[in-house]
Amino acid sequence: MASELPAGWLRVRTEEVAAPHRHAMATGPFGSAISSKYFVSEGVPVIRGSNLSEAIGTRLSHQSLVFIPEDLAAKFHRSEVRAGDLVFTCWGTIGQVGLIDERAEYERYIVSNKQMKLTPAPLKAESLFLYYVFSSPEVMGSIQSQKIGSSVPGFNLGQLRAVEIFLPPLPEQRRIAAVLGALDDKIELNRKMNKTLEEM
Repeated sequence: MASELPAGWLRVRTEEVAAPHRHAMATGPFGSAISSKYFVSEGVPVIRGSNLSEAIGTRLSHQSLVFIPEDLAAKFHRSEVRAGDLVFTCWGTIGQVGLIDERAEYERYIVSNKQMKLTPAPLKAESLFLYYVFSSPEVMGSIQSQKIGSSVPGFNLGQLRAVEIFLPPLPEQRRIAAVLGALDDKIELNRKMNKTLEEM
């Protein structure tokens, strides 16, 4: 209940923190519109399940990225993600969450037919804070408990819209995200150093 929350905290549905425009929450294109026959060696990168992870430190993996031509990507404007956007798996490994941030290697991406996106309203929610919220065991467990289907588990956009999260005031969101982000950065730096040492 709201009375049990810390001062200034709210319990909100995900759709309440989305940016106020039509495609702030959207799925990827239909499968046939973005199938492998359109993949090229250079162009606009496509985020697939293999580029996301359940591991909190992996906001976006650039391994095994595929690309589609610029003219084709232009048709999928609603499925485009840029800095500050979150990406979720809707078919396959439910619970994967990604974030487009300063680590991203490209200015924009297209989410695949098995992904969906959230563009947060910057005056309501800090993207990095939301990333940690959706990566938390509690919220991830809630999402996984709602999956539909058996052979290929699913979690649709309507379900994502209805997910409830706890949201502190924006300054507090930023402080929490800064602390957790600094820890992640140290872990990432150690990982890169270890990889360099192994290669040497």
